[in-house]
Amino acid sequence: MFDEKIPEIELTTGKFVEICITQDEVEKNDIRYITQIIQQLKELKTQARQKIKIVFSGWEEENKEIYEIEAIRKWMSNVFEEYPYMFYFLTNVDDHAKKILCCISDYEQITIEKNEIDRLAYDETTKIIRTEIQLSKKLKEKLLYSILDYCRSIEEKDAVIMHVSTQLFF
Repeated sequence: MFDEKIPEIELTTGKFVEICITQDEVEKNDIRYITQIIQQLKELKTQARQKIKIVFSGWEEENKEIYEIEAIRKWMSNVFEEYPYMFYFLTNVDDHAKKILCCISDYEQITIEKNEIDRLAYDETTKIIRTEIQLSKKLKEKLLYSILDYCRSIEEKDAVIMHVSTQLFF
C-alpha cells in the first residue's frame, strides 16, 4: 500500500529526505509508513545517520509547533515506543530532532520578557520563545541506551555515537 510513497534515501553527505506523515495517518495512529522507512534505513546501517526529517501535513492552518499538537505527540510517542533508536536517523537541521524529542517529552516554553528584549536590542514586536525540554530520568536512559545499542549493532564509531547522543541533550 505504501511502497509507492517510500522515497529513495540519498546517501550524499549532508542530504536528508523529508518524510511526510498525513493527518489521517496520525489520527488513525497508523505507523506502517514510518515502519517501512525505518526498515529501509536500517538496511543502510551507518549511512542512514541523520537522513530523515519527519513532517506532518494537515495542520498547516494551525500556528503551532508539531509538539504542541496532541495528536502528533501521541503518534510520535507510539513510534518512539516501537523504535526508541529512531533519533539516530533524524536530522537536526533546524533543531528537528529536538522538536521531535519535545513530542515525546514534557517541555516548557519560556517567553523572553520585554526588558530582556530591550537589553538584547531586539525589536519590541519580536516575540522570542525558548523551549526547554524536560526529560525524565527514565526517558533519558531509554533514549541513550537504545541509541547506544542500535549504534553498536551496526558497528558505528564511538565518536559518532557520542555526537548523536549529545546533540539531543545540549
